[in-house]
Amino acid sequence: MTTKTIKALILTTFYITIFNSNVLSEEKIKLGISAPLTGVASNWGDDLKRTLIFANEKLGNNKYELIFEDDKCTTKDAVTVVKKLIDIEKVDYIMGYACSGSAMATAPILQSKNILTMVLVAAANKISDTGDHIFRTVLKNKNFAEVLYQHISKKHEKLAIISEETDFAQDLLNSFVDLNLDNRIKLYSESFFSDSTDFRTMLIKINKNKPEAIFINAQSETTFLANLKQLRQLNIQIPVYGAFMPASKIFLDSAGDLSEGIEFVDMSPIDDSLNSHGKKIYKEFIENYGELDQPSGFIPSYEGFRALDEAIQSNQDPIKFLTSKNFNGLAGKWSFDDSGQIRTKGIVIRRIKNKKYKTIYSDQ
Repeated sequence: MTTKTIKALILTTFYITIFNSNVLSEEKIKLGISAPLTGVASNWGDDLKRTLIFANEKLGNNKYELIFEDDKCTTKDAVTVVKKLIDIEKVDYIMGYACSGSAMATAPILQSKNILTMVLVAAANKISDTGDHIFRTVLKNKNFAEVLYQHISKKHEKLAIISEETDFAQDLLNSFVDLNLDNRIKLYSESFFSDSTDFRTMLIKINKNKPEAIFINAQSETTFLANLKQLRQLNIQIPVYGAFMPASKIFLDSAGDLSEGIEFVDMSPIDDSLNSHGKKIYKEFIENYGELDQPSGFIPSYEGFRALDEAIQSNQDPIKFLTSKNFNGLAGKWSFDDSGQIRTKGIVIRRIKNKKYKTIYSDQ
């Protein structure tokens, strides 16, 4: 072998080594994301997806490979998604979840596999009790139910509640009913399935009790609006209350004058929550990714990514890191408790007037 050949082999080996080193250094951390990208909650999923892509750019410096899967806001699809992400995609971490049923169905699987998971906007109470690998950056249904109950109980003695047969809506219903142990309000409750289209029999039945107001406890803007339309078609002219769904721009545009006077519990409006830095970040997001349908979901989604990123980069045990860290976020300081539940404020009652939102109560 000539000296020239030896030098060529050495040079080739050198370049191969450098190439492989670069490939390894550029290998991204896989982050699996479960969200409803189609179906009745796809507006929430689309908001979540755009927010996380933006967070990966701003906070993660694009070092994560975001693998989005469509859980369709159903327990069956959510389980299929999480198994694919773990067994086929081999993701390192999981986040997302706009629907409580999806989060509750998969949390035991994720806990058993020791997969650190960040739940972003699913509010069912039991999610926080699933295990030490499950964290959440939105408040519980219990917290929202308390604010709504106190608001309604000051104004009405007889209330009808119609609730969708989903994990989220039934959990919120139970939280609300649990607050009425002293029967301060006379409650008349009925439930309906998500695929129902005719609610008139249920509404006529519940109206026979002469309620002073009605709480439409729906899983989606679609089912909320369908109930609202048939309520008014039956000429049942009583005040309407809700949770989260009336905040949707899709709902407001579709409901038109039917939305007038609706009062609902919600996360604090984003413009009221952001600090000066947060306003700059959100302005940049809007300029690059457009308006969100449910803007109040931006902060818990962005902050969930922040928390997971900092835990991964800390070189510490991520569970201990998350439960001991005080984060400085878009809306100020916040932290997790020992169960992985966010400690924060930011619950409001909003009223729709002339197709605009007005905050009439805030816990901040």
